[in-house]
Amino acid sequence: MNKKNALYSILTLLFANPAYAALDCKTQPTCAELGYSLKELKGCESYLTCPFDNTYKKCIGTPFKYESCEDAGYWSDDTNRSCESSTKLIYLTNGETAECYASCSCISNYIENEEGQCVRAYESCEDAGYYSNDTNRDCSETPQIYLTNGQKKQCYAACSCLNGYLLREGECIRAYESCEDAGYFSDDANRNCSSSTTIYLITTGQQTSCYTGCSCIVGEPDADGNCPSTYETCEDAGLHTIEDGMVCSSTANIYLTDGSYVTCCSTTDFECDDGYMKISNKCYKYTSELRACDRDFQDCDQMCYENLEFAPNNCGECRDEYQQCFRSACSTFCGDNFSSPVDVYDCVNQCNEYSLWKD
Repeated sequence: MNKKNALYSILTLLFANPAYAALDCKTQPTCAELGYSLKELKGCESYLTCPFDNTYKKCIGTPFKYESCEDAGYWSDDTNRSCESSTKLIYLTNGETAECYASCSCISNYIENEEGQCVRAYESCEDAGYYSNDTNRDCSETPQIYLTNGQKKQCYAACSCLNGYLLREGECIRAYESCEDAGYFSDDANRNCSSSTTIYLITTGQQTSCYTGCSCIVGEPDADGNCPSTYETCEDAGLHTIEDGMVCSSTANIYLTDGSYVTCCSTTDFECDDGYMKISNKCYKYTSELRACDRDFQDCDQMCYENLEFAPNNCGECRDEYQQCFRSACSTFCGDNFSSPVDVYDCVNQCNEYSLWKD
């Protein structure tokens, strides 16, 4: 009776499977061709082994059917994953089978997101080629990335620095036209400065060093922030020291290197007071000899005109004597004040211009 049941089972299997119906007795079919598989079908409770190789089997029970690999607890692909070398076989609700990936983990630099996908993870927005903030930037895109800690991070992309800023080492750095534009100084002329700082120039993109912590050596800065210059003397500033006898029509105030504030006469814009002569652009006081010549001439001339009808020739003698006296006094004066023959010669000519009587 048992032999009959076995025979019926074999006949049933032959008629049920086309591979068996087409069996060629001369060539033995493979277990795979007969519908057996090495893979275990998830949810199958009863298997029939292949008569030629019992490592192959097929489900003869009613296996559980799934919507997808993920529904069965597996993965439908191994994208960005490291999985077991062998796949798992499941029945789908549509009557087909599917090979699924099992025991998977995301490869290096990838993490599993909420949807079960292995997505690229980064240390930061910058690591992903984006920016973590839009400070001093104008950005048109805001992509999201996954960080290595599993959190989502909003980043900024398609960015350009705002006007007046330069991109340096991934940051938009403020740049300036000059040190003065930044509120500093490009030089320490007439200043005492305690420190320096480095800025970027918007015009060249290069760095430059500026002076900071500055105060004027003397006085206060003007409207442009410039400190007053200091000079050794008025002449050092292209002006003239105001001396006795000098009458200036215009003056200029300067600071000396000792910190004092002085008034100078403009370069050539001055005359000499009465009793002084302008010789070589300087006022010299009349010498007593020059004053004596003038006084004698004035006395002689006055007496001459008072007695003109009695001594007319005396008037000419007054003038001749005066000219000789004044020239001699000028020569003495110039020789005492100048050493170069050329300077003495020029001085005599200038001195004679102050004569009361000229031919």
